[in-house]
Amino acid sequence: MQKKSIFRLEPYTNKKGKKGLGIRLDMRDLAAYPEPDPRIGNQLFNDYKIGDKRFRVYFDHSLARKAIEDWEVPKDLLGESRLMAGRIGHLFADVTKIVIERNCISGRLDTRKLSNVVMTSLSGTYTAETVRPYKHRELKPARPPRIAILSSAGDGEVGNPKYLPTLMRTSLALQWAAEANGLDVYATMSLGRHRVHPKSGYEEAVMPYMLAEPGSTYSPKIFRAALDYHLWWQGMMNLMQHEYAYAEQLSMLDDGQTSFGKSNVPYLFVCGNGGPAVAWAREWLKPDLIITVGNISDRQDADIQLEITTTPDTIVKDIARQINKLSHTA
Repeated sequence: MQKKSIFRLEPYTNKKGKKGLGIRLDMRDLAAYPEPDPRIGNQLFNDYKIGDKRFRVYFDHSLARKAIEDWEVPKDLLGESRLMAGRIGHLFADVTKIVIERNCISGRLDTRKLSNVVMTSLSGTYTAETVRPYKHRELKPARPPRIAILSSAGDGEVGNPKYLPTLMRTSLALQWAAEANGLDVYATMSLGRHRVHPKSGYEEAVMPYMLAEPGSTYSPKIFRAALDYHLWWQGMMNLMQHEYAYAEQLSMLDDGQTSFGKSNVPYLFVCGNGGPAVAWAREWLKPDLIITVGNISDRQDADIQLEITTTPDTIVKDIARQINKLSHTA
């Protein structure tokens, strides 16, 4: 039986018609720290150990695994997340009554389609049937709404020691509040790609790591890898080394070729933000509602956009304001 790949390559098209590539990974695979492909080896870790004094990483994979196994979820993180979830839980009760149907030929104008309306109008090719620029909401849907929580984890952000704990606290609170109201929840942490080579066939790329999916069980222990910058960064480099064939394919994004060396694998995804996760999620997760947390590059296309803040009160007030607005304008 062929071994299941940890990589899922998912092409998508954004609202401007540009082609992008989503590389879906699972936080459970990252936290397992699988051994690297022998053709790539562990040279990357050795290079970092010698050349970058900032890294206090677990170069021995067994040490990284032990750090995961021995870890207990901090009580303050659980307590703050549960408290926030309790404070915003009633807000998601309103969300369960809303399913927004897009790409309609009548209804309210969907501002995401405004650029298409303008371009086709100027060219004289506009029709409601082809552009489908409207949206409307349906109340009391036959199935629970599906929600996607997309958090930004660009390498330019996670180096701040307060960033990942704050990100996880917010993401967990949103997830638990939504699940408590019967919503199906997807949650991701993602990285963008600062440059995509034109020969790759894509114009943008994003690498989302799944933290939650409907019907799947995620142990709280995997959050250890999401909370510790060093474990998180090493885990990403490790997965880039794990499957040679996919590392070859991903190198196309870097230089337009499928050849790569040991030195450039960890740089395949280096970006200061979470990338265009909204466009990917709409095509592959098909959520009814998207919430972004932090600097997702196309967050303006999400239904709710939250900033990273260390103040729970600010997050709760922001969520309340945006859900209330969505309930009345969708």
